[in-house]
Amino acid sequence: MSDDFFESNRANLQAVEMALDALSAMAPEFRGREEHSERWFYDLACDTVAGNHRILYLLDALSGATSPWKSRVATRLLIQETIAVIEKMGATLTRTFDNQVTALTNNPTLLEPLQDGAKDFATFRRINDKDIRGFQKALNLVESSKKREQVSFDHDLDTAAVMRLALATVIWMSGFGKAVTLLISALRTRPSPE
Repeated sequence: MSDDFFESNRANLQAVEMALDALSAMAPEFRGREEHSERWFYDLACDTVAGNHRILYLLDALSGATSPWKSRVATRLLIQETIAVIEKMGATLTRTFDNQVTALTNNPTLLEPLQDGAKDFATFRRINDKDIRGFQKALNLVESSKKREQVSFDHDLDTAAVMRLALATVIWMSGFGKAVTLLISALRTRPSPE
């Protein structure tokens, strides 16, 4: 990857850190709410932005990998975190997600981007399923992994393929994060019940 890519990634990382700061500042407001769906959605927003941050951070770490061993570790950590984020989002974007969101709003301006984001995730999973399963086997993250499918500590994962999956995840999460931000903003302007 080029230096321009890593510079752009660092700019994205800084923007996501600002979003994390904003979410942290909102924590007392949302954690104090009685409405379960509002707290649930706030936690989803935090998970989404924090997951995006971890992937961007680990992508940045690849630029500082000055030896084959550092590159192997950075690549392995990046794919482990990418898969963990994908799995967590997959477990979240279920009927529970639909129920929590519809409990908060029926405004199509807020609902449609979230529903589209969930559909986009399903498409993302379908497109990347083969790569995800291959990485899971290589890292021995699934019980069906055979020894011959696993990547040993002294062998490289395909860094370019790892970065492609990580970037595809970041792109989806960034779009979904924008939809989440719309609903968070609407919840913040909603008068709280006294």
